[in-house]
Amino acid sequence: MENKLSNIWKCFLPSVCIFVLQMAISFVGMFFVFCYKAHTYTSGSFSDFFQGYYNAVTSTDFNVGVMLVYAAIAAVLFFFWYYKKVCDKSAKKGAFALLKANPATCIVGVILLSFGMQYLCTYLMNVVSVLFPSWLTQYETLMDGMGLSESLTLPLVLYTVVIGPICEELTFRGLTFSYARRVMPFWAANVVQALLFAGMHMNPLQAVYTFLFGLVLGYFVEKAGNLSMGICLHMSFNAVGVLSGGLALGGNGPMQFFCILFGSMVATYLGILLLNKNAKNMA
Repeated sequence: MENKLSNIWKCFLPSVCIFVLQMAISFVGMFFVFCYKAHTYTSGSFSDFFQGYYNAVTSTDFNVGVMLVYAAIAAVLFFFWYYKKVCDKSAKKGAFALLKANPATCIVGVILLSFGMQYLCTYLMNVVSVLFPSWLTQYETLMDGMGLSESLTLPLVLYTVVIGPICEELTFRGLTFSYARRVMPFWAANVVQALLFAGMHMNPLQAVYTFLFGLVLGYFVEKAGNLSMGICLHMSFNAVGVLSGGLALGGNGPMQFFCILFGSMVATYLGILLLNKNAKNMA
């Protein structure tokens, strides 16, 4: 009973840690910006000083910098946590065994699933935003703060495509899912980690599709027996979303809309089918 309770609270501990770490990095960054602004400020009123300080700490560069630093620190800390306390070092499957089993099938499956789910998530967000317009406003404000509505920068791409996915996979499919799996059946553990993954994004519109995507990631982490497939899928999914620009469009009319929607469903299904086939060959 004690061991069960211990694993249950450990399910939530990584999410708490990542939230605290993000807040700590934000406050440290704000402190250093304040010191720098105070040191370099030569003239003007206090209101001018605080306006300049406010503009600095709400800028895209500051937000991306904070996210990049916190994600890198969390990735290192959680890697050692995962490796020391959770990772099954006696597992026969290597970290990239699923990829090595049939590289072509696996790569095509990852690409199809990433593109298909990006389209499906876009359609889902459009439907939800019609029902809850205020959620769309919150989401757009967040994307503006991250700089995703502007031209891409190297730090932004590095965070969204590389460091962020590694950090989040270690947090949710690595630690949270592993601890939950010790005391719950797969479906329950998968729902728990997906809910926490969705909640971490802190806006309801994004939480809708990240919950769905989190379930898919958890499913393939379970299939692969390690985090490699989750990290590959997460990186690919984010890369499609960030680097494709206006790729995920709804079409110019009902016929195009349904053709693209149907195509995205087929791509998602084929991606899952190919990756499942690889996993079965590994069994």
